[in-house]
Amino acid sequence: MSVKKNGSKNGANGRGVARTGAPPLRETYRGKHLLVTGVTGFLGKVWLAMVLDHLPELGKATVIVRPKKGEDATARFQHIAERSPAFRPLREKLGAGAFRALVRDKIRVVEAKLVEPLCGFSEKEADALMRDVDAVVHFAGLTDFDPDPRLAMNINVFGALNLADLSAKLKRAKFLHCSTCFVAGK
Repeated sequence: MSVKKNGSKNGANGRGVARTGAPPLRETYRGKHLLVTGVTGFLGKVWLAMVLDHLPELGKATVIVRPKKGEDATARFQHIAERSPAFRPLREKLGAGAFRALVRDKIRVVEAKLVEPLCGFSEKEADALMRDVDAVVHFAGLTDFDPDPRLAMNINVFGALNLADLSAKLKRAKFLHCSTCFVAGK
């Protein structure tokens, strides 16, 4: 391994991360507004908790949450944030009051139906929602191993397409789709 003049090894910055000229992650997220789906599922909830913990520079996150019987979208998300093990490190680090304040200040919950065109929003609602969103991060999907094919197609294919159409309203569309189905093997 060779050492370059700047003291790095083979172009690394001393921490094993190659220099790309890109700004540090914290600067990338500074003041940004993300639209995130799938935060009631395992991967989305863990990702959101880690972003809130490690990237306090994030401006805000609007999370799309589907209501459940007897529980609206906001109540469902609040229940998850207050009780999920994914948020426990952040709750313990900040304390209950500061954690609630962080969620109140950084998170906006909206109810949507990903299986409908524009996720169930009217054109006007979609335009207003996407007005200041910087990027869309999509984790939502049906992850059953043997689902009804119609249900799987609706959320996993058409839901992703509908969200991509909604994302096209961004001035500079940034859409990250992360599949949680069959990513770890055969």
